[in-house]
Amino acid sequence: MLPSAFRYNGPGTGDTQYTQAIQRARSAGITVIGYVATGYFGTTGITTRSGSTDPAEWMRQIKSDVDTWYRLYGSSGLGGIFFDEALSRCGAGNADVNRYIELRSYVEQRHGAASTVVDNPGTGVEECYTAAADTLVTFEGNDASYRSHRPQSWEARVPADRIWHMVYASPDESTLRTAVSLSKQRNAGHVYITPDTIADGNPWDTLPPVSYWNTQLSLAAAP
Repeated sequence: MLPSAFRYNGPGTGDTQYTQAIQRARSAGITVIGYVATGYFGTTGITTRSGSTDPAEWMRQIKSDVDTWYRLYGSSGLGGIFFDEALSRCGAGNADVNRYIELRSYVEQRHGAASTVVDNPGTGVEECYTAAADTLVTFEGNDASYRSHRPQSWEARVPADRIWHMVYASPDESTLRTAVSLSKQRNAGHVYITPDTIADGNPWDTLPPVSYWNTQLSLAAAP
């Protein structure tokens, strides 16, 4: 669940509409996950809400956001966490990936082993990250760049539900069909495609038109 367009979106202070939506989704067999920004652990200059780039401060903020999500919506059926702005390299001595492994363990140990953990580097990620999440977003970009995307070799060796592709600016049902087909060829068990663009800074803040959405669901469900 991506509740707003801002970089620091997260659990907020609670919303009865979220509570009701999570409950309805859970009843329909849908897993709802809460968005938490990890800010690349400050390595690119992104700061915590308190203005720090210190990885330790980032870790504290991230864990606090995780706990807040579950405090507000855990009893309503929240099913996991989507860690955005994730690093993609193992790092010296696996220092980078170990932070995400720590976060996965934190979610599972404090909030249930069945919790789904997603890491979103939005780009090619080293295989070590398969230990850090149930699912990795290995592509996030526009339809044009998706046409030429080349997955890393390890992505073909894992179960398809470990891979998620997010494609925006796919303008019509013809390009949608091509994108879904490519996602299956690339072993992406999760895919989300939208005609929305990045013109307003966030292509994920609207749902596609009903016809487009129904076509996507049908195509994604097909063998």
